[in-house]
Amino acid sequence: MTNTSQIPAASVECALSASATIRPASPKQAVFSRRLLTVLVVAPIGIAVAATPPAKPAPPAPVPRIVIVQPSANAQFQQTMRQAQLRGQLQQAQVEQQNHQVVRDNSRRPYDNNSQMQQQMDQADAAQQRTDRARQQSIIDRYNTTPPPSGRLVVPANNPPSKPASGG
Repeated sequence: MTNTSQIPAASVECALSASATIRPASPKQAVFSRRLLTVLVVAPIGIAVAATPPAKPAPPAPVPRIVIVQPSANAQFQQTMRQAQLRGQLQQAQVEQQNHQVVRDNSRRPYDNNSQMQQQMDQADAAQQRTDRARQQSIIDRYNTTPPPSGRLVVPANNPPSKPASGG
């Protein structure tokens, strides 16, 4: 063993304090110290969040002004003529379909008693009706896809409207 009288007193005190552990006197004090530590850690964060002002919403985007330029009278006339021509073609196709129906009905009469001939005529009628419908649908599609007259939709840049100068 070492003689403690030869060890300086300051070393003994440091050795004791380094090896000693601090324990709370009771479980209530342990809970209190944990809560106190939590409050001391969380409080600065809460204060920082509360001190931050709320973000301002962005101003709404300006609504662009839209200017519609009317097509020229010539372009309007051409479009009207194209549409009238397509309407005329559709009416003509409908009249032709009616004429085919009359011819079919008249050609069936002599063969009313022949079932084989009736079946062939039914197939021919179905093919003719498909052809007529396809022709009419083609005309309707052309009518619906007729380009509009050369009118343009002009969207100016988002420049704010100029304020009139006050003339005192």
